[in-house]
Amino acid sequence: MFNIPYKLHAEKQVIAEWLPVLLGLLALYLPTFYSLANGIWAQEEQAHGPIILFLSLWLIYRKWPEMMKRSEGQSTSVLGWIILLLPFYFMLLVDLNRY
Repeated sequence: MFNIPYKLHAEKQVIAEWLPVLLGLLALYLPTFYSLANGIWAQEEQAHGPIILFLSLWLIYRKWPEMMKRSEGQSTSVLGWIILLLPFYFMLLVDLNRY
């Protein structure tokens, strides 16, 4: 019963620490989703885009504990980081060449 205020204080501290990160992510993602919703996702051929996005996020969320359990005690893979970051590098190159 006495641990409730301490736990609540700890949760508030975690939220306060992560608030700038969350605000930054919102600043990045909201314009992107607005652009997608009013652009390509508004077309009939691409209207399934939001469904696929949220289905993918749900599947990742559902399998996250299993993935963490399997990777417990293993070091990270350099190849995995390359595969993850390489598309962002190419997107940056395309954006820079567009202007």
